[in-house]
Amino acid sequence: MAEAGSSTGAGWAMDAMDADSRHTFGRGVLEGGFHLLDVLSRFDGGAGLSELARQAQLPKATTHRLLDQLLALGAVERRGQRYAVGPLLRRLGSSWQPEPALAAAAREPIKALAALTTTVVGVSVLHRRQTLVVSGTRGVLTDFPLPSPGDVLADSTAAARLLQLEANPPDREPPAGYSPVAWRAAHREYARSGSMLVEHEEVVPSVSCAASPVHDADGRVVGVVSALALRRSLPAGVVELTVRAAREVSRNLGRDRLPA
Repeated sequence: MAEAGSSTGAGWAMDAMDADSRHTFGRGVLEGGFHLLDVLSRFDGGAGLSELARQAQLPKATTHRLLDQLLALGAVERRGQRYAVGPLLRRLGSSWQPEPALAAAAREPIKALAALTTTVVGVSVLHRRQTLVVSGTRGVLTDFPLPSPGDVLADSTAAARLLQLEANPPDREPPAGYSPVAWRAAHREYARSGSMLVEHEEVVPSVSCAASPVHDADGRVVGVVSALALRRSLPAGVVELTVRAAREVSRNLGRDRLPA
């Protein structure tokens, strides 16, 4: 009986080990597939097998096997001898939205700001060291592209600089592009401005912008409202209205935290 029990115990252990091995293998394939998709997304016109294997630092056979699986799912498509992101991944990507609660809180305030100022208005957040657009709108101004959710703003924009200033205190290592002296000076100027930023043609000629922070219910800066005008200087009242819109977004976020 003991011998039979030992045999049963050994079989159970083998089954458990096999299950664990299958789990590890499946996790490895999943990680490899996402890693390959990440690499592939960096090529606008697609890439060949050898180039993908080299950039992903994977064996060519492994890359080919993963691509076949991703092709079957529709996450990758083939264009001759090259591979590109497929329709499934595009649909999944378009459904992703950074900070949906912030987008909902900002919907009406930024719509009002755009209508009152004839500017292009956006709400952005700092996500993995990049400034991402959460939502955007505009009034009658149609000569400038509308910011879309997930768009990445240049580090030199007022929105990006404001978020970096809030995320990086003056006594810490400054973000890329700033010396410690320049970073401390930027903080002093930001404090003097009343914690908002205005830019005049610093990013795009004949374009000016105002940016004001959005706070959550705990007082932390979680985003920024920016209003962009196709003028060398901002029209009268834009700065004040941008600040007011940012405060309204902050109030809406606070209301979301109230008990039912």
